[in-house]
Amino acid sequence: MAAKSPQARARARFVEIAEGRDADINLAEAAFLIAAEDAPDPLNGLDIPSQLQLLDALANRVQPRIEAAHDERQKFVELVAYCANDLGLTGNRKDYYDPANSLLHLVLRRRKGIPISLSVIAIELGHRVGLPLEGIGFPGHFLVGNQDVPGVYSDPFHGGVLLDRDDCNDMLQEMSKGQLALTDEMLEPVSNRAILVRMLANLKGCYLRRRESRRALAAIDRLLLLQPTAVSHLRDRGLIHLNAHAYREALGDFQLYLEVHPKAEDRGVVELHMGEALAKLRQVN
Repeated sequence: MAAKSPQARARARFVEIAEGRDADINLAEAAFLIAAEDAPDPLNGLDIPSQLQLLDALANRVQPRIEAAHDERQKFVELVAYCANDLGLTGNRKDYYDPANSLLHLVLRRRKGIPISLSVIAIELGHRVGLPLEGIGFPGHFLVGNQDVPGVYSDPFHGGVLLDRDDCNDMLQEMSKGQLALTDEMLEPVSNRAILVRMLANLKGCYLRRRESRRALAAIDRLLLLQPTAVSHLRDRGLIHLNAHAYREALGDFQLYLEVHPKAEDRGVVELHMGEALAKLRQVN
C-alpha cells in the first residue's frame, strides 16, 4: 500500500477532530492541519509538532510578565501588547484576501494575518500562560475576550487595542454604515468548531476570488466535515463542479441540496443549474 501524501495525512487527522466533541478540539492543531493541507512541504508536509512547540516557546517568553501583572486585566494587557509589539503581529491591510493570512504557520512566519488567525494565536498563547481567552465572533470582524475580564475585548488586527462595549458599538456602526445594532449575542464567545468553520469559510472565499477551484473544493469538503447539516456548502460545491465541467458531481450536489432543503428560496435557480448539468451529461453519453 502506497504511503499517504502529506495532504491526505492532514485530512485524515482533521476528520478525526471534526468527528469529536468541541471540548476536545485542540484549536492550534486543527488550524495547523488546515494549513498543512493547503500549503504543505512537498516532501514531508508541515511539521505540526514543531509549530506547536513554537507556540510553547513564544508563550514561555511572556510568562514572566504575566506572572508579574497585578491583576487579571493587566495580564490581558501584557499578553496583547506582547503579541502586537514584541511579536509584531498585525493585520494585513494591503492584501487582506491573501490565503496565507488564514494559514497559521505563515501568519506566524510573516507576522501578518486577518482578525481570526491573529486571534487564534493570541488565544493559544493565552491558554499556555493560564489566561482563559476565547474567540468573539463579532460581525465582519473577530475579537478576543477574556473570561476573567468581562466586557473587555482585544482587536488583534488593530494592534491588540482593548475595546469596551461602546467601542464595539462604534466599530459596528462604522462597518455597517449604521445598518446594524449591537446585540449581546454579537459579543458572545464562539466554539472552537465555529472558529474553524470561519477560518475555512475565509479560505473558501479567498480561493474563489482567485479562481482556485481545487483549493476551494477542499475548503468546502472540510466545512462539511465540521457542519454536515449546512447545506449551503453543497450548493456552492455544485456550482464549482458545474463551472469546472464536472457535471455528474454537480448534479449530485444539487440533488442532495434540494433533498435536504426542499423549500430553499433559491430552489428555482438550483433546478436550472441541475437542468444544465443533466443536459451536458446527456450530450456526453
